[in-house]
Amino acid sequence: MELFTFELKKMLMKRRGLLLITLFFLFRLGSLVLLDSPANRDLELYREDYRFYLSKVEGPVTRDTAAFLDEIFQKIAEAGVELPKLYNSFYDGNLTREELLVQAAPYEERLEHKHGFQLLYDQFIYAREDPERRYLLYDNGWNGLLAKGRLDVMFVSLLLLIITLMLCYEYQCSMDVLNLTTQKGGRRLTMIKLLLAAGVVTILSLLNSTLEYAFYGVRYGLPHGDYPLQSLPCYSGTYKALTLTKAFLWMAASRWFGSLLFAALVLFLSVLIQKYALTLIMSSALLLLPYYAIQNETARCFLPGPLAFLLGTGFLRGAGRAADPLPRQESVLFCEITGEVIILLTGAALFLLAVMLYVIFRRNSAAWNHGRKGGKGRGAVAVLSLLLLINMTGCADGHRSDAGYDIYNAAHRSRFENERYIVWFDETAETLLFEDKGTGRRDRLVRDPLLLSSTIGRCIYGNGRYVYYFRNDYNKSGRYEWIERILLIEVDLETFQERIVYEDVQSSFEQVFLGSGINTLFDAAARQGTQAFLEDVWAFFLSGNTLYLLGNDIRTMDLLTGRMDTIEGPCPVKGSLAFDGQKIYYTTDRLEVAAYDVQTGETGVIPGLITEFFFLTDHRFLYINRADEYRLYVMDRADGTAYPLTDQPVLQFEVEGKSIVYTGRLDRRAYCINEEEADEMSAAESGF
Repeated sequence: MELFTFELKKMLMKRRGLLLITLFFLFRLGSLVLLDSPANRDLELYREDYRFYLSKVEGPVTRDTAAFLDEIFQKIAEAGVELPKLYNSFYDGNLTREELLVQAAPYEERLEHKHGFQLLYDQFIYAREDPERRYLLYDNGWNGLLAKGRLDVMFVSLLLLIITLMLCYEYQCSMDVLNLTTQKGGRRLTMIKLLLAAGVVTILSLLNSTLEYAFYGVRYGLPHGDYPLQSLPCYSGTYKALTLTKAFLWMAASRWFGSLLFAALVLFLSVLIQKYALTLIMSSALLLLPYYAIQNETARCFLPGPLAFLLGTGFLRGAGRAADPLPRQESVLFCEITGEVIILLTGAALFLLAVMLYVIFRRNSAAWNHGRKGGKGRGAVAVLSLLLLINMTGCADGHRSDAGYDIYNAAHRSRFENERYIVWFDETAETLLFEDKGTGRRDRLVRDPLLLSSTIGRCIYGNGRYVYYFRNDYNKSGRYEWIERILLIEVDLETFQERIVYEDVQSSFEQVFLGSGINTLFDAAARQGTQAFLEDVWAFFLSGNTLYLLGNDIRTMDLLTGRMDTIEGPCPVKGSLAFDGQKIYYTTDRLEVAAYDVQTGETGVIPGLITEFFFLTDHRFLYINRADEYRLYVMDRADGTAYPLTDQPVLQFEVEGKSIVYTGRLDRRAYCINEEEADEMSAAESGF
């Protein structure tokens, strides 16, 4: 016991093990608090609305549950259709304001919780496919705890730094020879060191798992631990009869066993290599190289060693399939690991563990160990740098813009014009073209010869001399093709040089299909993953280092960190939308134009502006006035003065340079108003 206490003090005090452990848990807790993001951000944004309906149907899907949710879905869909009709009737003069308020009240009440209900209904669609094993519950906490199939590189680094010193330090100081000459310096000392390593690894694994469980329990909550594991979409295909709590305990035990295997591997390499730096390199390489090099998760599970057990999720995951390019065929991307196979793999791991322990004892029982002596680990710094190479969420630098800010209109999401050039997306060539307004020369904007495996996004954004576009780079593996990188690229129209403003790399094949990976643009741990959102993005614009993405809602992404959030509040993406560098202007269900301040988060309504479509200029709104028989109007942004530009109703209009081209609602003929004509109509008003 005295020798065990001495070795423990030597590990924790002399070799600063206690300091490393303390720093690890402080940093781990800080990273969880500051960097963790929910698997489904919308659940947090609309949490109250979601819980409003979830409280009525939580648990297994029954006939009553299905009938209730289908009824609410129909009512909300009906309200979304009928409410605009009521406001159209009101502006056409068919309803009084009192009649409008009375008839619109029930529809607005139905739409009050529509965002939260949509999240629940998506979950219901998933659960009703297998109602016996898929329950309805708030799952952000469980997804964060169980769905991340990543190697905990920080924890592995801690084990590596602590365990490597247990034997290598003595080899470096030639203490191993002296130990073998003492009464208890042979196998007994080795046994004490092994027990100490196992005890430390067990305690650290227990504390690490407890910290994660406590964090997700406090931050998100871990309700209904007795619900089936299949309630989480990432485990939809598994046939293992586990509850959520049992799955966590199984995963914690798997990672504990993997940590023991890794500690034994480090000690095994220590007695063979006997050099600190080289042991660090070899230990980290044997673990990290397969993790980053082997992209198939099934293959990882069959690798001999600690990797599969440290990941944990592979043994619980069900079979994954993807559509084959051949019609009506599917290919297996991940094979479920059955219980019998898990037992065999565990037995093989135990045999490997026994062999490593035998070698450790054998090498520490000899009177002399050859091939040692060496300086301190000069390669340690390089290895620690390698261990810090975790999956990056993206890389970006500051967004460059001119002193002023060009007005952005979503109506021109595929077109940009400045003083010298016009840039647009050509549907025929499926690329970006530009035209020099002075010479009339046209050419491709994107001239990269390596675009055969890439696609250009149809929406662009321009400000001053810079224009931005998205590019998707694809990777192929046999008959499969998936997005490997999403790039936001800036083009300087003065020099035509390109610069990557944001890059998101997706190198793991199984992450695309199975939903593992870090929480960035590619994170599909939740059913409403951001990659699925990106497929629906129809416009975007930039402000400083913030990227605004327009899809089914409006989301912001910090180009420096890659963090994505949904703008809270109204901001429905319907009708028109514009941005002037400070406020987002958009049409509402009531045919009003609201203004959302991106700095303060406050929302207001533009008085007197009633329309379904508008266009924003530097000083004015151009819009089809629903309160005046669809006539084309212009409103001054400074004082709110509005006046008509046409006497006839207008079906639609476009702004081309300094001209307004509109189509008559009655005769369907095209008309054009230039700036001078608009000035004459407004008399005292300046040009738009």
